[in-house]
Amino acid sequence: MRKDVIERVREAGRILQQRMEQPPSLLELSGLAGISDSKLKFGFRELYGTTVFSFYFTCIT
Repeated sequence: MRKDVIERVREAGRILQQRMEQPPSLLELSGLAGISDSKLKFGFRELYGTTVFSFYFTCIT
């Protein structure tokens, strides 16, 4: 994965952690992070070894 994609995926993770009470939709999250939804989903799998939803669920539990 390219460095810019990695940073945007990390930014999406930070956004999810900051907005746990009212999480953005996948499309909104990808827009906020400046990355396509398909790259975001792929990037989460590569970087965190999980889906965006599972990452969020892990953060709230």
